[in-house]
Amino acid sequence: MKKTKIIGILIKSIIAVLFVGTLLWQINHKEKLADAWQTLLLDWQQSNKLYLIAAFVLMFVNWSIEALKWRLLIKKMQPISFLQSLKGVICGVTIGTFTPNRVGEFGGRILFLQQHQRIKGIVVTLIGSFGQIIVTLTTGLLASYIFILKYLHLSLIKTHENFLLQATLGISIVLLLASSFIIYFNLNLIENLFNRISYLRKLKKYFAILSTFGYWDLFRLLLLSYLRFIVFAFQFFLLIKFFGIAAPLLSSLVIIALIFFVQTIIPTFTIAELGVRGKVSEFFFSYILPLSSKFGIVYASSALWIINLIIPAIIGAVFILRKKIED
Repeated sequence: MKKTKIIGILIKSIIAVLFVGTLLWQINHKEKLADAWQTLLLDWQQSNKLYLIAAFVLMFVNWSIEALKWRLLIKKMQPISFLQSLKGVICGVTIGTFTPNRVGEFGGRILFLQQHQRIKGIVVTLIGSFGQIIVTLTTGLLASYIFILKYLHLSLIKTHENFLLQATLGISIVLLLASSFIIYFNLNLIENLFNRISYLRKLKKYFAILSTFGYWDLFRLLLLSYLRFIVFAFQFFLLIKFFGIAAPLLSSLVIIALIFFVQTIIPTFTIAELGVRGKVSEFFFSYILPLSSKFGIVYASSALWIINLIIPAIIGAVFILRKKIED
């Protein structure tokens, strides 16, 4: 048996063991997960099922948008089909389940690239991640500002100090977002950094691809990132409705944007992510919903985690096992 084939089998075995172990740990250590499943089956018998069906349909929309983003990113170096792009994204979800903040998603995606293009594949994937972070920053910081003013009642306090605090907060948010957009639309700044720092020059050949992305390419990527955020947020809202919670749409979207923002900045492993998601969602929704809704919010958060991460990860595990890693 060839050495490369043995290495491929070993890598796939390790991925399979880590993924299954992570999944079993999560199921065995989360009582709310079992409760959410029982509640889901109960609510399915009622008239709410259309909300759940719509959330499942949006799962395919969500990951299809991400596949379009990744295909757009790597076409500069290796054109691939939409199906291959989708497989790469889904495999990335699988590997991401047992890595901090799902950074392992890069590893799954580059399996579908030619071997000499894989480091560049990681570089361009970082562009897509940066774009999605900007979306999370934009929506999250704006949601934070609204939350502080409206739900923490800062806007009701009419003092000079309070006005200065609101103005400082607003200006800080604008400056942070402006800086992010400037860096995003001027990726050559990053490439120039590799020219200036001597020990980074050897990596320049991999980061040179950044200069091939024009404003229109980056704008399209950002547009797809915003579209994906909208899909993800609406999925959460549909699941809240599925579990019988009468939540107002606009207020819910503000809270959901804030939840996604906080979840992004909290370092976590997927094995602990469900607990973090549930606690964060429960905390922020408590400002707009009665206490009796807290279990429904946790169930909706758990269902979103299962639909958008666990189900695709299982599918991705099958793709990885069938993939010839040594190619």
